[in-house]
Amino acid sequence: TDTVFIQFLKDTVANEQEWERDLESFEGFLDKKFGPTIKELSKDLKPLVGEMERDLKPLVGEVENEFRKEVVPAVGDVMQQLKEKVGSAADGEVEDLKQRAEGLIGKLRSIF
Repeated sequence: TDTVFIQFLKDTVANEQEWERDLESFEGFLDKKFGPTIKELSKDLKPLVGEMERDLKPLVGEVENEFRKEVVPAVGDVMQQLKEKVGSAADGEVEDLKQRAEGLIGKLRSIF
């Protein structure tokens, strides 16, 4: 069975290498067929992309500022409410545990 497994590993490596060669060939084909067109489009699109970045930067800044003004404080409020509720729930659990412990201690005292 070791021989079968070793052969399986060899076949797997060979298949992987063949797949990589095929992929490299395909990438070469794509570059040959579409490379010049993509380069030309890139030249044309670079100024447009730069312009869009300049136009969108203030808008993104406004959205970020609104987020900081509205969402961040709301999250802070929710966190505070959660802390208070957790504290309240924990206090209730502690009180319940104290009462149960006192009841158990009372039962133990009555036994002894």
